[in-house]
Amino acid sequence: MEELANEEGNPLSQSAKNQLQMMDSRTKRWVPPAQPSYTEKDAPKLLASLKENPNNHQTAEALSKLGPEARREAVAILIEALKNGRVQFAGNVVGAFRMFGAEAKPALPMLIEYARGDESGLANNAISSIGGIGPAAIEAKPVVEAALADGSRLMRWRAADTLCKIDPEGMDVYLPKILETFDEPGDPHAGDIRVYGLRTLGEFGPRAAAIAPQLAKYLKIEETRLSAAAALAKIRPEGNSKLAPLVAAELMNESWYARDEAARILGEMGGAAREVLPQLEEASRDGDIEFAKIAAESIKKIKEAK
Repeated sequence: MEELANEEGNPLSQSAKNQLQMMDSRTKRWVPPAQPSYTEKDAPKLLASLKENPNNHQTAEALSKLGPEARREAVAILIEALKNGRVQFAGNVVGAFRMFGAEAKPALPMLIEYARGDESGLANNAISSIGGIGPAAIEAKPVVEAALADGSRLMRWRAADTLCKIDPEGMDVYLPKILETFDEPGDPHAGDIRVYGLRTLGEFGPRAAAIAPQLAKYLKIEETRLSAAAALAKIRPEGNSKLAPLVAAELMNESWYARDEAARILGEMGGAAREVLPQLEEASRDGDIEFAKIAAESIKKIKEAK
């Protein structure tokens, strides 16, 4: 990133400089700005702000964490903004609907039309938001199934993932289609899809148990080890006591991101990770304050687990 920041004439150099200013100088850790905490009483102010600027993702995200009424009103504002052309990047707003869960169902007709469109980025975000709505979006199944034949591996993965969410009864059919997208040759983005796709499989929990044996091979690959472990920890929790030492070894990884992830995953394992408490105790005394904090939180979760 330092090289990019110093690259004359590159339009991304200023963005890189901004990122560097938000990084811890010792650990090279990106430190995101603190986010304010909102309650239901803040809803009117947030809704007014979103109406004035429907492009503000942070405002939409804040509203998505409030109650159903606030979420429904926010969805209505975003729908109206898209209809009236009051958005800078339609794809960003279309993708924001996924944060609102079932309350985004009024946007479904619009999302189906975007999913049918020729603009791949917009269609991808529309299908993602359809998945965010869940089973209430089952009427979108035909258009999402059509995307399984798309030329883009990312789109095929997105379609299969969304079908698992809107049609849980068909999960046994669609889960293998997710796996098919992980190992296709000749795609420069294959690694990114595997890493992210593996992690999201954990959202399906034990319902995805049928594919657990096929995920084991990704534990042997450094690039995918933690993502596969995070998924398996939720899909097959009965195996977590054997999985924990493999994850704990990543507490010594050179990458702060990998260390953080390892500590979080161990905390999510609860009591099954008791054997690796000594490693987490050591991590909780690390000079990287954020990593130490995550480790301490995981220790608490493990000790409090039944």
